[in-house]
Amino acid sequence: LDGSFVFGADDREGTSPLVAQLLRADRSSREDPVWPGYHPLDQPIMVYEAGVRSFLLAHPNPPPGYKAVQASPQTVFEKQGEVEDLEFIFQFHRDVNGTDSFAYRVQGNDRMAEDLDTVVHERFHVFQEKEFRGDHAWRRTVEPSAEALAMAALEQKALESDLSAAAPQERARHVR
Repeated sequence: LDGSFVFGADDREGTSPLVAQLLRADRSSREDPVWPGYHPLDQPIMVYEAGVRSFLLAHPNPPPGYKAVQASPQTVFEKQGEVEDLEFIFQFHRDVNGTDSFAYRVQGNDRMAEDLDTVVHERFHVFQEKEFRGDHAWRRTVEPSAEALAMAALEQKALESDLSAAAPQERARHVR
């Protein structure tokens, strides 16, 4: 995805700009799905602002120390301080108090569009892992065949079109 998602002025206020955008992307995907059955917050997400604070979105049972800071459209919890052992930019499956969660370390305030694109895109891979069957079942390693590259390009275009579309009708034209 190319980071072309348009941010509204009100999205930069509140708990965290990335959290606000993830909530907006999830709401949009529920109103007009880009891919049947895929919604960014179907797996809880941890957003970590390195060394400062972390947020849990759509988590059913946050660990001690997290406090609710928003109740709608999804509950958002916040905790100040470090997150131990999050060594990579993202983690597909992180156990957060007994719940399989996606964890993401924010790359900087000037990269919010790229952060949003990365979370939505990588979360789609978790969806693929759970939902795709048969010939397109999730594999841990992939040989880059012409078909695999073409499918990756199609996936990228569909997700990018959904994030950058100005209206639901425009999204539908690109992905269906």
